[in-house]
Amino acid sequence: VVQGDIRSFANAKKSIFTHVLHVAAGGSSSLKADEFLFDNIVEGTRNILNVARDSGVKSFLYVSSGGVYGRQPNSLDFIDEDCPIWPNQNKSSYANIYGVSKRAAETLVA
Repeated sequence: VVQGDIRSFANAKKSIFTHVLHVAAGGSSSLKADEFLFDNIVEGTRNILNVARDSGVKSFLYVSSGGVYGRQPNSLDFIDEDCPIWPNQNKSSYANIYGVSKRAAETLVA
């Protein structure tokens, strides 16, 4: 197990991995700067993908968040993977920046 800042992850660049579980990126509402939150999630995920590629990883698991769907209606009990709900990209709230960032990270992983 290697722990570190996903945006630089200096320790990981010296290692060879066979499997990567990318299960955390941003997520603390104490991150006040929207740009920092977005960069932490998106550029951090890009960095982890590059480390995985350079290490010849055989398996990569990315765990995202329900935040990619934005604010969910109270009447909705479950969300399908193809649910058309999106976070509001034009609203600068933590939940929206987080959701847009997580969706962008999913796109990089795909």
